[in-house]
Amino acid sequence: WDVSLEGFFNYLHQIPYLAGGVESDESDEGDLDRVFWRWDEEGRAYGLELLVRKRLGGRFHGWLSYTLSRAERRRPGRGWELFQVDQTHVLNLAWTVRLGADWSFGTRFTLTNGNPVYPIIGSRYDADRDRYQPIFSTTRGRLPMYHRMDVRLDKRWRFDTWMLEVYLDIQNVYNASNTEGYNYTYDYKKRVPGAGIPILPTLGVRGVF
Repeated sequence: WDVSLEGFFNYLHQIPYLAGGVESDESDEGDLDRVFWRWDEEGRAYGLELLVRKRLGGRFHGWLSYTLSRAERRRPGRGWELFQVDQTHVLNLAWTVRLGADWSFGTRFTLTNGNPVYPIIGSRYDADRDRYQPIFSTTRGRLPMYHRMDVRLDKRWRFDTWMLEVYLDIQNVYNASNTEGYNYTYDYKKRVPGAGIPILPTLGVRGVF
C-alpha cells in the first residue's frame, strides 16, 4: 500500500478572455475602438490531495483520492473570484478485482460538489429585441453535488505474439440525474435541470501487439 499527501499551487498570468467593450485609441482624434479580447487576467489554484493506493499485484488493486482545492480568477480592478469550474471537494475511487481465467472487473466512483453559478432570479423584457433578458443574482451559488459510478468487465485471450481483449464498459451505471446546468423557459420564470450523461454501455474489442 502507498499513502501520500501533497500540496499544490499554480499561478497563471496573461490569460486571454472575451472583453466585448470599447476604449479610446492613442491618437489625438480620440476615436473609439472596439476591444474584442484582453489578456490581463490572473489565475491561481491551490489545495491538498490525499492518495491511498493498493499497488498492482495480487487479486485486488486500485486507489482512493480526496482533493481539497480552490480555483480563482482576477481581472484588473477586481478582487479574486471563484473560477467557473472550481470544485472544492473531489473524491475518486477506482478498484479492480481479477476473477481468474483472464477475467477482471473494475469500478470507478466520483463525487464532487457542483460548479459555481450565478442563478437567474428574474428577467426584463427587451422591446428592441422582442425577447426577455435574464437578471442574474449578485451572490454566487453552486450546482447540486455530482456523483457517478462506472463499471467495466474485461476478458483477455493470450496468443504467442499478441493479445485479444473484449470489454463491456457501462458509464453512470445507476443512471444518476446530475445537474450540469439549467434550461429556462422563454421568460426565465421556470427552469429544469439540463441533461447530463445518461447510463451509457459500450462494448469494445482491442488487439494488443
